[in-house]
Amino acid sequence: FAPLIGIPAQLQGDLVLLPGVGRFEIARGGSGANFMATGLAVALLLGEIERACRSRRVLLLCSMVVLAIVSNWIRVLVIIDAGYTTHMRHVLVSEGHPMKTH
Repeated sequence: FAPLIGIPAQLQGDLVLLPGVGRFEIARGGSGANFMATGLAVALLLGEIERACRSRRVLLLCSMVVLAIVSNWIRVLVIIDAGYTTHMRHVLVSEGHPMKTH
């Protein structure tokens, strides 16, 4: 998705390559799984608080799956954009995200 916002990124296995800038390593079981688990927990809690019927609970869970996936992709794109535009010097890149520069 990075090329859609003008970033010449290439995906190579578990790496996102930014030519001339550096690369990001995609951690397995990272924040995406956390986004999903948190979202599903919130959807389940909301269903309980509302005392919702079964179909409403399924709708809440399905909606949260979509929301978690989309929000995680937005988060990833923001981090990649920050790395690309600052040559991997932005705080979003340097603090807590595995990266390697050339």
